[in-house]
Amino acid sequence: MIEANRAKAGPAQKTAWWIISRIQTGRVEAMSIPRGGGGKLLAVFGHEEEARFFLWSLGPGEAANGWRVGETRCGELASILCGSRGIRGVALDPLPGMLEDGTGPLVGLGRERFLARLLGLPRLGPALRALKGA
Repeated sequence: MIEANRAKAGPAQKTAWWIISRIQTGRVEAMSIPRGGGGKLLAVFGHEEEARFFLWSLGPGEAANGWRVGETRCGELASILCGSRGIRGVALDPLPGMLEDGTGPLVGLGRERFLARLLGLPRLGPALRALKGA
């Protein structure tokens, strides 16, 4: 019964996600990919293995630059999306080649829409009020 309920929840209402991040000048920097037309998409993965493969595919230099795969939860992910300059949405399970060929937006979802789904709300207005504590 619990598994059936999880299946109905959909991908955005997962309890855990994985991102690639590093500490840069005392702040957490999350890996993003270019979003055509300006801005960036936060690389968000549904499984740890996918995130590890993505990082591995970038070569040993990226891991040496401090990038690490880490689990994140709903609140932390919402905070990253709201607090990172230039992040306009998320790229769900992007493939490594998308960095070179510019196809990242094909797996992209706008920030507001993703936040609303992440918080289990039907649209943006209630999602922003929930984040602001109103």
